[in-house]
Amino acid sequence: MKKRGSIKSKLVILMIIILIGMAVSFINQINKLSIILDQEKILLNKEMLTELGKYVTDEVQDILTNVSNYITTLEEEVDKNMLSSALLIREIDILKDDLNMDDINYVNDLTNMSDIYITDENGIFIYSTEEAALGLNIFDIDPDYKNIVSGEIASMQSGLRLKVTNKSIFKFTTIARPNGKGLIQTGYDSNNIEALLDVLISETHEIEELYLINKNNVVLTQNTLHDKTPSYLKGEKINFSEIKTVFNLNIPAIKPIGDFFKVFIPVKDYTGYAKYVLYAKVNPESYMKISQTIDKPLEIVSGQLNNVTSKIILNTFLLIIVLIMLVPLIIIFCLRPIKLFERQLKTIANNNTDKNYDVLLYEANFLSSELVGLSLAMQSIIAKNELSLKKQIERDGLSGLYNKVTTEKLISEHLSNGGEGILIMIDIDNFKGINDNLGHDFGDYVIKDVAYKLNSVFMQNDIIGRIGGDEFMVFIKSKNIQIETKCTQLCNAIVTTYSERGIDISISASVGIAMTREVSSNFKDLYLNADIAMYESKKLGKNRFTIYTYSTPSNNDFSAKLEYKNFIES
Repeated sequence: MKKRGSIKSKLVILMIIILIGMAVSFINQINKLSIILDQEKILLNKEMLTELGKYVTDEVQDILTNVSNYITTLEEEVDKNMLSSALLIREIDILKDDLNMDDINYVNDLTNMSDIYITDENGIFIYSTEEAALGLNIFDIDPDYKNIVSGEIASMQSGLRLKVTNKSIFKFTTIARPNGKGLIQTGYDSNNIEALLDVLISETHEIEELYLINKNNVVLTQNTLHDKTPSYLKGEKINFSEIKTVFNLNIPAIKPIGDFFKVFIPVKDYTGYAKYVLYAKVNPESYMKISQTIDKPLEIVSGQLNNVTSKIILNTFLLIIVLIMLVPLIIIFCLRPIKLFERQLKTIANNNTDKNYDVLLYEANFLSSELVGLSLAMQSIIAKNELSLKKQIERDGLSGLYNKVTTEKLISEHLSNGGEGILIMIDIDNFKGINDNLGHDFGDYVIKDVAYKLNSVFMQNDIIGRIGGDEFMVFIKSKNIQIETKCTQLCNAIVTTYSERGIDISISASVGIAMTREVSSNFKDLYLNADIAMYESKKLGKNRFTIYTYSTPSNNDFSAKLEYKNFIES
């Protein structure tokens, strides 16, 4: 009897040692998996931050590049019209052998110039549509104008500059009067450029400050968020090495500073060289929030692993007690499920759950309920968070429509595949009044209501997105529709009067429309044309739509300006 007891004790001790060894092995496997998860978390966060950084800079660069191209195109048109106006005045000067203010005002009204200036042979302004300029000397403003009087050059066309009298943004074209009598200068007010840049200063684009800078590092335009104090004012100089680099190398520059990005984009002239630099200060905070979703599933899995480790230790001690009492049953029923559980943990640690999923389910029949659910819980958590992350990336959280990035991507892919269609830009009129008077929560309700109406007006296969606070974009993948009827339906659907707390506020929509052309179309041009048309709807009184139509300007420089103004039809 004593001998048998000794054998049983040894067997129990052996089984206890084996059980403890397997428990230690399980814990090591769990620790290994935990380390792998931590490493993956660090790697994913690093990759996500890198990609988000690229995304932020690419999106801002695209926005500023569109503005840069618009400024370049506008300058070319303005230069042609100013030269035509100056030549017309010169012809009158030749025919009449002199000029008076009636001649100046006539040409100014006829050619839509902002101001016209006439000097005598000494450079003194003797006639001017701007009274503040009378008596000033043009050679004091820029001595290079003497080269026109001397005949060394025929004309001078300035870049955008700040006027001496009031710091507004102007362009000038200067030619000589006949017989050395002085100079003729035509000027064009370019403050609409500053208005265009002001549209970009919004929390949606994350651009907090935006400046247009000339080659002398002088600030020409200054745009900031309404609650931000500008870092620089018009007329001040900004001495950044990146600005010099952009002018010298003719390429964009990006510089992270603390929690911000500084973005520098060249504005090129017709020769392709940088004439100005757009400098933007970008706060990428909202873009970075998405990276936080990466941590959640991994943290849940880590917590599950810690719980499993604790249960393994507890179960091990319980099994030791059972082993002492029931050696035969332990031999039959305990070792096999523990070994199978070890294999499941190894499979999870080696990321082979998909390949061996059926085998794991079969083996799970021999495990405790806590252990059975571990692999299933891990896989379920990861799958759900992948779906949630994909939805967060593609959709706007408030309206449920596509967000700006996804909307532009889908439209660009359709156009790059040779597709045609109609781009519709929608801006909600008086939305600021909703937020200011009824609160942002009610403003969120209005955004959802507008999204519902857009889904009702347009077809399921149309691309509908929210691209800003109160801006929406729709792309119809066909041109074979009655666009006037559709947009009339759209405007009628948007017009709504909301009542809350005794306050009635009505909203409407300013709509801009651009259609693809028979020649190849790209999203940037289509977007810019639709945006111009929408801005025209705003100017015409809101609650209407404007269609951007294409035309070819005349070879006559003077008529080109008038025809360009009629490109937009409402």
